[in-house]
Amino acid sequence: MRSIVKLAAAGLLFAMTASPAVAFKAPEYVYYYTFYSDASKTTIVGYGQDYCMEYGGNAWVVTPLFPTPYYTAERGHECRPGGPL
Repeated sequence: MRSIVKLAAAGLLFAMTASPAVAFKAPEYVYYYTFYSDASKTTIVGYGQDYCMEYGGNAWVVTPLFPTPYYTAERGHECRPGGPL
């Protein structure tokens, strides 16, 4: 009986999130990156960050090209129209 209730609740939650009436855009965040020379991540070769762009009341994050595939990312501020949060 409990599993039926759980399935019904899960179905209801899915229907609510899939509904077009519930228009929600997940926030985009700017990230700060530390770049390393190899997979061991012992030698730092540089730093970088995303950029928040805004035009016409819309905001989005632009990620630059990475000089190496070895990096760590730290979440920064939220990118939104009117400035960071």
